[in-house]
Amino acid sequence: MPQNFQLGLGGQHVDQVRGGQFTFASRNGLAISSRLLIESLPKEVQGRVLTGLDRDGAVALAAAALYGSDAVTDHHFDAYVASRARATFERNGLAECSAALTDLPSGPFGLVALPFEARSDSLLARDLLEAAHDALQPGGRLIAATDGGHKWLHEAVQHVFRKADLLLVPDQRGAVILARRLIPEARSKCRRHAITVVHGEETFSITTRPGVFSHGRLDRGSAALLTQAPVLDAGPILDLGCGAGTLGIAVSAPGGEGLVLVDSNARSLALAAENLVANNRGAGQALLRTDLEDLPKLPYTLALANPPYFGGGRIAEAFAATAAANLTDSGLLLMVVKDVARHQPILERCFAAVSVTMVDEYGVFRATIPQRS
Repeated sequence: MPQNFQLGLGGQHVDQVRGGQFTFASRNGLAISSRLLIESLPKEVQGRVLTGLDRDGAVALAAAALYGSDAVTDHHFDAYVASRARATFERNGLAECSAALTDLPSGPFGLVALPFEARSDSLLARDLLEAAHDALQPGGRLIAATDGGHKWLHEAVQHVFRKADLLLVPDQRGAVILARRLIPEARSKCRRHAITVVHGEETFSITTRPGVFSHGRLDRGSAALLTQAPVLDAGPILDLGCGAGTLGIAVSAPGGEGLVLVDSNARSLALAAENLVANNRGAGQALLRTDLEDLPKLPYTLALANPPYFGGGRIAEAFAATAAANLTDSGLLLMVVKDVARHQPILERCFAAVSVTMVDEYGVFRATIPQRS
């Protein structure tokens, strides 16, 4: 019997998959990689099934319908994406997906089905493929799908699994790569990398990993912000979208009391917590939040933000509004951006006094006098 799934509220786009076995209603249509994974799911699986990393939760829904919701674990690194997946599961009357985790669950699984965007971080992809291999039971199957060029993913799966079959879709929009666990030995490698950050007279060692912003180097935006940041600020300090915690740790005073690091990425927060302790900021807090909710009520005098470029300014606006709501009347927000013209009005909606200093191609905003709603 065909099954109908609702991926979001008010979805007008309808996709039929697996010859009409599943129908998905959504606002923008199924992602290519999600559709490819669903089409490639086998009729039966021996053992548990691991899905995840897709924003719409469609693969987990299809797997739950095929194998039973008790057999499916759905994994996400990002708490915001995980919350969307949970809402999708609840909307369709299925069990709740797993919470965001720092690493793929260890299994054992009979099947792992994961999407990889064409623009995926290659080191993170290799990290995930190795973890997927080690999570599979002997003979367990991997299905990897991509929405664009496939050569890099095919080669990565072959490297990890030693053998991989490539299935191209007729219109060339993406590909599916199939593999089995044939090697008993674990394939995961440690890709943690410590970077050195100097601010004022203090030197910090910040551990990074693939999938965490600024892996293996201090990004130029953060470096630009640090040229305009105070040294050893007593705080309290709020680092919004903290990643591995670089900005908050570098600016805060030893001990870290009153330092609050916030991010939605669980892998980032795990590193931030480690970096607090490793850099004598152990009294600071590293908090996983879905959408900047429930922050500690402290008299923050400084907020720091290096918002991602995707999202059309939505994340920068959330950071600015959160800073304005939490800073004291004399508090300061420092935000670094590349597109100054886009971000100027965002900051001016939240603060009465806004100025910008250009550091190479980056603009570092100083925003004071929060506008209270």
